[in-house]
Amino acid sequence: MTEGFSGAVLLVVAVLLYFLPSIIGRDKRNANAILCLNVFLGWTLIGWVIALVWAVSAEEPAQLPPAAALPGYQCPKCKAPVVQNAAGCSACGVAFKATTKKCPDCAEEVKAEARKCRFCGHEFQGVATTAG
Repeated sequence: MTEGFSGAVLLVVAVLLYFLPSIIGRDKRNANAILCLNVFLGWTLIGWVIALVWAVSAEEPAQLPPAAALPGYQCPKCKAPVVQNAAGCSACGVAFKATTKKCPDCAEEVKAEARKCRFCGHEFQGVATTAG
């Protein structure tokens, strides 16, 4: 009876050891590739070691896909793509000047320099005017 129990424990330990790279790398971006390498080439020991190294290696931060930034919006300093109405560039840290503001009465977007809302007629207080 103890021989069967010890054999089952040994089998469970061997399976866990075999799939150790997949277990460690389960939260990685390439978890499926690590699992495939582990399953199909883990028995060669070289494949198991490669899968283990891949699972414990550090990942580079995920890059935002180009679709996240609208076409034509770039940082004026570093030319990195930025999202419309961003407060600043995430790549170089430069702050952007606001080009629009929201009207407190009608919630429409108007130009930042506007003295009066073109939608509802609300007059903004404290807006500096430039001669020109």
